[in-house]
Amino acid sequence: MTRNARRTLVGIAIVAVAFAALAFHHRWIADDGLIVVRTVKNIAAGHGPVYNAFERAESSTSTLWPWVLVVLAAITRLDPVFLAIYAGMAMSIGGVVLAMAATRRLHRGSDALLLPAGVLVLVGAMPFWDFASSGLETGLCTLWLALVWWLLVAATPERSRRFQLISAVVIGLGPLVRPDFGLVSAVGFVALWALIRPARRRTVLLVAAAIALPVAYEVFRAGYYGVLVPLPALAKGAANAEWARGFAYLVDYMKPYALYVPIAILCAIAVIHRRALVGRTAILVGATTLAALLMAGFVIRVGGDFMHARMLLPATFVALLPVLIVPWRRVTAPAIAAIAIWAVAIAIVRSDGKSHASAYRVFDERWDYTQWTGHEHPTKAEMFLVADGPSTKLVKNALRDHDHVLVSEGGFTFAANPARPEPVLYAVGRLGTGGATVPLEGIVVDVLGLANPFGAHITVNQPGLTGHEKSLPWAWIRADYTDPAIDTKLEDGADTAAIRAARHALTCGDVAELLASVRAPLTASRFFANLTGAIRRTRLEIPNDPYDAELEFCGPTNITPHIQASSSYEFDGWSAGRAIDGEKRSVKGSLGYSSEVSPFVWVIDHFGTTRDVSKVTLYPRSDALPGGGFPIDFQIQIWDGSKWIDRVVKTSYRNPGATPQTFTWSPPDRTDRIRIWGTKLPGFKGDGTRMQLAEIEVE
Repeated sequence: MTRNARRTLVGIAIVAVAFAALAFHHRWIADDGLIVVRTVKNIAAGHGPVYNAFERAESSTSTLWPWVLVVLAAITRLDPVFLAIYAGMAMSIGGVVLAMAATRRLHRGSDALLLPAGVLVLVGAMPFWDFASSGLETGLCTLWLALVWWLLVAATPERSRRFQLISAVVIGLGPLVRPDFGLVSAVGFVALWALIRPARRRTVLLVAAAIALPVAYEVFRAGYYGVLVPLPALAKGAANAEWARGFAYLVDYMKPYALYVPIAILCAIAVIHRRALVGRTAILVGATTLAALLMAGFVIRVGGDFMHARMLLPATFVALLPVLIVPWRRVTAPAIAAIAIWAVAIAIVRSDGKSHASAYRVFDERWDYTQWTGHEHPTKAEMFLVADGPSTKLVKNALRDHDHVLVSEGGFTFAANPARPEPVLYAVGRLGTGGATVPLEGIVVDVLGLANPFGAHITVNQPGLTGHEKSLPWAWIRADYTDPAIDTKLEDGADTAAIRAARHALTCGDVAELLASVRAPLTASRFFANLTGAIRRTRLEIPNDPYDAELEFCGPTNITPHIQASSSYEFDGWSAGRAIDGEKRSVKGSLGYSSEVSPFVWVIDHFGTTRDVSKVTLYPRSDALPGGGFPIDFQIQIWDGSKWIDRVVKTSYRNPGATPQTFTWSPPDRTDRIRIWGTKLPGFKGDGTRMQLAEIEVE
C-alpha cells in the first residue's frame, strides 16, 4: 500500500468516526419510528405485517425496513425500539463508509492523495445526524444507495455472470427500500447495462432478476392489502403536484445550513476535473446526477414533507457520491479547505439547541420531540408515553378496569362498538405513541390515514399540512368504532346526523367493499378479489363529509337528513346538526346553529326524501340573548331540481326575541331541501355579524 493510499484511508476513517460521533450525539427515535416498531411486534406475534391485528394496513413507507428489524430481533432478542435506533445508525455509518470506499475505487487510477470533500456536507448539515438514527428507514436507504454505488463502480464487462445478476437484484430492490427509490433503480439499471454492455439474452435475464422481487411483492401487496401502494402514499397524496410548497421545503432545507456554499465549491471542483468525465466515469457521474435530480424533483413535486430536510437527504447523498472524496491537487486543495471550514462552522453554529425549520407547517422533528418528551435523547417508548400523559393514563385505566371504550387523544371516552371486541380503542394522531400505548390486541384508530385504510382514501380537509392533509372527521370515527346507543353523546364536536350518515355510508358500495378488503378473513377468494380490484381501490376517493359520501355511495334516496351551511361555528354547544336535532330552545349542549362571522350566510336543510313543503318555522336563539343572530334580510327558498326559487322574502325583520317565527306559502312545493339565505345579519358587540337559530322546522 502506498503512502498516499494509507493517508486516504486515514482521512476516510477520521470522517467516518466524526459522523458516527455526531449521529450518536443526536440519537433518538421519532414517533414515526415507533409506528414501524408496532408493525415489527405484530409480525413477531403472528398477526402479519399490519399495524392493527384486526385489519390489513401497510403503514410503513419502506417495505424492507420492518422485515430487517424482524430478522434482527429474532437473532438478537433485543427490543425493536433499540434495534430501530442503533441498527439504523449503524447502517447510516456503514453506508457512508461503503460509499467513500466506492468513490476511492472510482479514483483508483490516480496516485494522488484523496481527501474528504463532499462527505463533509454530511458532517456539517445537522439533518444527516438527526436522521441517522430516528427509527425510520433512513439508515437502510443510505446503506442501499451506497451499495448500489459500489456495485456500479465495480461493474465491468469482465465481471462474472453471478456478479451481474447480484447487482441487478440489489439495484432492483429500490421500490422495496422506499417506493420513490424506484427512480434510482431505473437509472441504476440503465447505468449497469451501459457499463457492462450485456448481450440481448443476458439483458433479458438481468431485467428479470431486477424486477422479480418488486413484482412478486406488488402481487402480494395487491392481494393482501387490496391496494398498489403503502397507505402513507395515499394519505400524503403522492400523486398530487404541489410545486410551490415543494420549493419552500427545499429552501427550508438549504438556507439554515448555507448548503449553497459547498454545492458551489463542489461544482467548481467538478469543472476543474471535467476532462476526467469520459467513458465509465461519465456514465457513473451522469447516473448519480440524473438520479439525484429525479429524486429531488419528485420530493419537490409532491410538496416536500412535514419533517424538516428529511425527504431531501437521499437525493443530496446520491448527488455527492462521485465527490465524497477527491484527488488532492494544488487547485482543489483550497476548495476542500473551504468546505472543511464551512462544515465546522455550520456544525458549531447550528448546534444551538433551537429548531431550524422555518417553512410553513414544516417541523424540526428531533427538536420537537426533545422538547415534548423533556429528554435530550428520547430513545425509549416510555418517554413518549409519559409525555402523552393524561390520554395514556385513560387507556391504562380502561385496560385495568376492563372497560370496553374508545379513548380519544383529547381525553374523551366513549363506549366502544359492541361489534369491536378488542379490549380498548385509542383514537390518536401521534400514531407511534398510540401504538406504544395500546397492546397488540387493542386498536389504535389512526386519524391521519397512515395506518387507516379508510382514512387514507378521504379527500383532503387540512390543505397545506404536508403529509397530514387528511384528518378523519369524528363522525367517521364514531360511526365505525363507538356504540350506536351513545350517538347523542357529542363531546367530540360530531353531530348525531353526521354520525348516522357516516354509519350508513360505511355499508354502501365501494366503501363497504374497501373495508371488506382489509377486514374480511384472507381466504383465497378474498386475495383474488383484492388483487383484481387493487387498481380501482387505489384510485378510490371518499368525500370527507359523511353526507356527501352517503349521497355518492348509497344513492340519492333515503339519505340522512342534515344541515349544510356556508359556514358553521362548531363549538360551545353550537353545531349545524343541532339546527334539526328536535331541541327547539337553546339549552346547554344544544344551543342551535351559529354561523362564523360573515356578512351573509346560507343554510340548507336536506330532508333525505322528497316531500310536500309549504311551511317553515324558525326558532330563534332563546338563551341569554333571545333572538340574537336572527336574520334581518333573508329569503326562504325551495329547490326545484335545478335552481333555487324564492318562497318567502323578508327585509328589515325585527328581532323576534324567543318567539318562533312561522312562514307559509301555497300551493305546497315537492322538494327534498329548503334554503335560508340571510343577506343582512345582526352584529354582536366586539365580534361581528352572525346568523343564529335554535331550530329549523319544515312541514
